[in-house]
Amino acid sequence: MSSKIDIITVGYANPMEEEDANHKLNGNKFMKATGSCCLVRSNGCIVLFDTMGPWERDLLVERLQSLTIHPDDISYLVCSHSHPDHIGNLNLFTKATRHYIGTSVYSQDKYDLNCFEPIGSYNYTTLRNVECVVPQYQHVHLDKNLSIHPTPGHTMECISMVVSNCDKFGTVALVGDLFEREEDVNNEGIWLEAGSQNADLQRANRSDIYNKVDFILPGHGPLFKTERDSHKKF
Repeated sequence: MSSKIDIITVGYANPMEEEDANHKLNGNKFMKATGSCCLVRSNGCIVLFDTMGPWERDLLVERLQSLTIHPDDISYLVCSHSHPDHIGNLNLFTKATRHYIGTSVYSQDKYDLNCFEPIGSYNYTTLRNVECVVPQYQHVHLDKNLSIHPTPGHTMECISMVVSNCDKFGTVALVGDLFEREEDVNNEGIWLEAGSQNADLQRANRSDIYNKVDFILPGHGPLFKTERDSHKKF
């Protein structure tokens, strides 16, 4: 059977001007940002990917209600990493079987310490001709259409979820900040400025995801179409 995605909100990340309506920045660098959030349904499995920030709580509940979803209906909560604009509403979803917060996996007070087992590595040469060793990990399958993949780089805990057989879209990757927005496909300064704990590893994982899906929902921008199987390098 097919799967379905509903984008709850499209994330954004915009540098603030020196003088904001409510704040004086005093030379510090600030950004207005919240993460993309997506509901996924497949064979009775209901997954929420990322939860935005705590100030979006009411918006999140309202958008779910418009899809006839109550927070208690969520089967699994999957968050790309632990930055607050992606995990601000975890406690709405205490009925979920598991929370996947990056590579931290837990339910109530029980942590799964070996959910993402290492299974090897491969060498990747970036567009800048830098070679790096990319660890490979066991994927976690929530059902036959939904799989979770460690994709470190932006942070070393980052994960993405690949949604297969998706109505209208084919194969979709929900990636958090592996990609900031579509424009960073050809302008890496965008995602580098947003922060990367390991830029070459992020380049490798961007290439891996980009080349095997039809669409990507980035952390801070709308869904965009890839050039699947183009062997694109970053």
